[in-house]
Amino acid sequence: MEINGVGRLGDGGKSDSARRLDKGRLSGSERAGESGEAGSASRGSDAVEISPQARLADLVKRVPAERLDLVNRLREEIEAGTFDTPERREAAVQALADELGVPLSD
Repeated sequence: MEINGVGRLGDGGKSDSARRLDKGRLSGSERAGESGEAGSASRGSDAVEISPQARLADLVKRVPAERLDLVNRLREEIEAGTFDTPERREAAVQALADELGVPLSD
């Protein structure tokens, strides 16, 4: 003899929470039929708000490993004081001028 859980006969051994979950999956008209209302089931709405911190955490998880390597290398250069060089500043100014279509005088 094999016993597969505790439950009522005819319910497949489902727990009370499993039966409630199945009941929640019924369509609106089926739920309305249970309460005696014919097809006039009203349904509330749920909303989820995601904080900016959670959105940022999600973006960080999606960053490719190569990008993280670059970010870590640049972070180390900034901390060591080797990131901000005259050449990099000049290149940044030139890139901005090019993007804006502004000629730079040498």
